Amino acid sequence: MDTIKSKALSIFSMGEGIIKEEEFEKVMEELTNYNGVYCVGTRMNGLVAIHKRS
Repeated sequence: MDTIKSKALSIFSMGEGIIKEEEFEKVMEELTNYNGVYCVGTRMNGLVAIHKRS
């Protein structure tokens, strides 16, 4: 499994995650394959926090 898919699956299963800003678009695109609404939290120092809305 590639890194983008594994990060998206981790965010889906755990409900939150932190990724590198340059991976943001690809991870969000991959998350469209899973049910749920995802919000972008803080962007800081090249990192982005994403969490799943309940």
